[in-house]
Amino acid sequence: MDEQRLKADYERIFIDEKHCQILMQPYRAAVDLVRAKLNALDDEMHCLYGHTPIHRVQSRIKTPQSIIEKLYRRGMEVSMAGVEKLQDIAGLRVICKYVEDVTYISALLLKQEDITLIRYSDYISHPKPTGYRSYHMIIEVPVFCQFGKVMIPVEIQVRTIAMDMWASLEHNLRYKAEHDDHDLYMERLKVAADKLAEIDQEMQDIYTNINLAWQKKESL
Repeated sequence: MDEQRLKADYERIFIDEKHCQILMQPYRAAVDLVRAKLNALDDEMHCLYGHTPIHRVQSRIKTPQSIIEKLYRRGMEVSMAGVEKLQDIAGLRVICKYVEDVTYISALLLKQEDITLIRYSDYISHPKPTGYRSYHMIIEVPVFCQFGKVMIPVEIQVRTIAMDMWASLEHNLRYKAEHDDHDLYMERLKVAADKLAEIDQEMQDIYTNINLAWQKKESL
């Protein structure tokens, strides 16, 4: 993107660093809110069942440059009105230990009354052709400011450790494979994704069997 055009759009929408921070504050608050909810769920599972389903949580707020570039890519109005239509400015990635943890955490989060599900994509039950697996949600959460309540959209990706490893490495390797053997490498990455899915299921089965054995032992 032309640097002068980007600078002009930034100054027109975000004005300066101070106003940018003010505009992004509700998104930061929304991320903090969802992160707190996830931590509480993880802690509750630990207290009740001795199991912490969440391995780690990552978060990010899109930069002004990435916001403006996305508006251009989507052919949207490059204005504050266009910014407010984007639903992935605030984002969290939730890395779970086991496949069933992904389903469990996602379901528990959506049960909370102040969370509204906008849409979801289940790339675990229906992986992308590349082999990509993850559970995506766009939700809205209430953020309270001096002017009242505003509903802020948040993008959440929930996946296992194995799914996250593949996605991170695939993103890096995809751009290094732009040559004559591109299709071959993409097929190898797809095979690797399928193998990791098998490992994910095997780890889930082992965990389930260990728990059943302990439950049987404790009932004696």
